[in-house]
Amino acid sequence: MENYRVLRTFRPESLLLEYLVREKRAPFEKRKLTYPQSTIDLAMHSLINDKKMYDPRNPDIVMCDSKMQSITGREAFSRFQIRGIIESHLVPRQDTDPMGDSWQCEAELEAIVKNYPPKPIHLRTPQFEIQSDTLCLVDPKFLEVLRSEAKPESTFVLGPVTSYRDVCNATSNYILSKKDKFINLSNITIALVKGDPISDVFNVSAFSRSQISALIKTKVKPVRRSKRLNKH
Repeated sequence: MENYRVLRTFRPESLLLEYLVREKRAPFEKRKLTYPQSTIDLAMHSLINDKKMYDPRNPDIVMCDSKMQSITGREAFSRFQIRGIIESHLVPRQDTDPMGDSWQCEAELEAIVKNYPPKPIHLRTPQFEIQSDTLCLVDPKFLEVLRSEAKPESTFVLGPVTSYRDVCNATSNYILSKKDKFINLSNITIALVKGDPISDVFNVSAFSRSQISALIKTKVKPVRRSKRLNKH
């Protein structure tokens, strides 16, 4: 169980602490390095909320402004990566770290987490299972986008009804064909797709690697299981 009352110490050169002081986030001070864990977490989450850095089309993704980008070295990151980013600015935790009085901050932090922007309907995982060889009807616009990057020498043509495996492979190939545009090496788990046709298809500006399956499932409709599986 995470203990948010443990006192943590910023690295002296931390740009995050410098940013919090510049933004006049209480109780951060230039010459003070040690604060309760929950106070630091609360400040980071509040900063992101107040600056409206959450992608409105995909609230799980934080789109960094110039200051946050200089602190994290990333254009975007998942909200599930926030703790790791904070940890990179702190002195490694010791088991003997004392406890701080931070019950109020802990409660405020829990309130912020519970009130994250709601996940849009198109990002909620559909309530059905798809096997890899399940035949699916593919959304026409999605199909058009995937076909646009198919290799000319390929003998395989993605059809309007095809297996879920082939749709996933085609999506992966599409992303990889544009990896220099979509993927920033500072955070290879995030695809920045704003301005690309797939952004309009998925209705997002960016997405994380863990979201791709849910996104694909919103653009396919299972038709039937393969004959091979139906025999069992």
